[in-house]
Amino acid sequence: MRNMSDLTDKAFESIRHLRVGDFILPHRELPSAAIAAVENLTGIFDVGTPAEREAITERVDRSFAFVFERYAHSCAVESVRRNDPSLIKRGLVALALENAKVDWRDTLPVAALLHNSAVWLKMDASGLFASIGEMAQPPMRRILSSYGEPPESRTIESYHYKESGQGSSFTCVHISLC
Repeated sequence: MRNMSDLTDKAFESIRHLRVGDFILPHRELPSAAIAAVENLTGIFDVGTPAEREAITERVDRSFAFVFERYAHSCAVESVRRNDPSLIKRGLVALALENAKVDWRDTLPVAALLHNSAVWLKMDASGLFASIGEMAQPPMRRILSSYGEPPESRTIESYHYKESGQGSSFTCVHISLC
């Protein structure tokens, strides 16, 4: 247990200093150390007990919560590029861990991108969302569990995204309304 605690502490220390303003313009990717930290945290969260998951979720601060959404967004795109369904699960676990700390509405487009990619990869998207939803704390539990319902209102287009490219050039582009 101590080793898990040390890994958790180290992972949070790697991302605690990151600020959203440093990643807006020009668009910057997360540093590799931050990606590794999120992957460590999602791995620990995935196998943790409900009490351990809750403790990890409580350590996420609003000031760096964006890191988990940014990671999940990347997972949605990279899963299709690499044809790797495991990235969908990692992205969903990252959202569960972040638990809509800043504003639950910011999570919705990222969840829609993950759902779109899961469908693209012919996964049981509803089942996966429900499974990760069971791990999550409220409010993320409700958000993820809602993907078992008809998804018309949760398409990527409803959040002003569209798919572009194929294979290694696949991406989801935000459509500006201006």
